Amino acid sequence: MAINGVPLDARFARPIAEGDELADAIAAVEADFRQALPLATAFHLRDAPRVIEAYLMWCDLLHPSRKKSALTRLRANLEEPGVASALVSLALAYDHEFDPTELLAYLARRDALGGLSNDDLRALLAGEVVAGVERDLPAGRVPVGVGE
Repeated sequence: MAINGVPLDARFARPIAEGDELADAIAAVEADFRQALPLATAFHLRDAPRVIEAYLMWCDLLHPSRKKSALTRLRANLEEPGVASALVSLALAYDHEFDPTELLAYLARRDALGGLSNDDLRALLAGEVVAGVERDLPAGRVPVGVGE
């Protein structure tokens, strides 16, 4: 799963640990990712650094004491459409104020020029997955794990 990037619908991937146990587990995962990041760059693995950075952002969004600062950082990253494409599944899962309108306009312009990247395609698909789940739910229902 990690090789393919953050899941299209990250809203349902929730940790089973809490508090200090969760913080310790996240610290171990982050150490592995931080060790892998320079290697991925050195070996010219084109997509790996971006995937690792997205997972590090996800770790921060899950961390008990770093959630708020991570959300602020995520929102800042979402201001830049080229970066937002890679983080849209995290935005849909953790930023309940996220409005994809600007991102969708950016993607439409890129599509018209024939230049959608893999991240752009994943962003479009993530949006469709979330919209489909929400559309298929009875009125007023929220998917389990969302908004918790």
